[in-house]
Amino acid sequence: MSMKIGWVIAFAVIVSLLVCFYYCCYIGKKKSIDEKLVECLKPSIKYFSGSMNALMAVAKDPDFTFADNTFTNISQIVSIKCDEKVKEWYSVLEKDRIAWNLSQYSKKAQEVLIILKKCGVQSYKESVINWGNSYSAKYNKLKAVSDGQECEVVDPYWLYNGQVFEKGLVRPK
Repeated sequence: MSMKIGWVIAFAVIVSLLVCFYYCCYIGKKKSIDEKLVECLKPSIKYFSGSMNALMAVAKDPDFTFADNTFTNISQIVSIKCDEKVKEWYSVLEKDRIAWNLSQYSKKAQEVLIILKKCGVQSYKESVINWGNSYSAKYNKLKAVSDGQECEVVDPYWLYNGQVFEKGLVRPK
């Protein structure tokens, strides 16, 4: 009986060691790759301004032409403005793009948004605002809006380092 208990304990120790090894070598390594990518991407993050709400739209409910155009723009930004580490990451992400369906576009847009958010880009969306001068730095208007007029927020604004990175959109309610 004590021999069986010894084997069970030995088995439990081996499984625990394997789990620790897996975590340290696989999951820990993945985290450091993301951290390295974020550091490489930060110097060129300003070039992604104007792409955030487009990426969010593709992630939520993609239209094929809009999704393809958005990824063409992102591809151009990466190829012209980013370093080799970012280009390598993006080439893997964008592999076989010509065969992507809408679901794949959505998934890939979510992946790009996650990395950009890890860089510090954050979205802020109120559902309704009363238009005033303080909002002109955060939102573009789809139609003319008067001071104090209630507006529906269509797309959020995005901040990076405490500054408006990309304006959102509002329309009169």
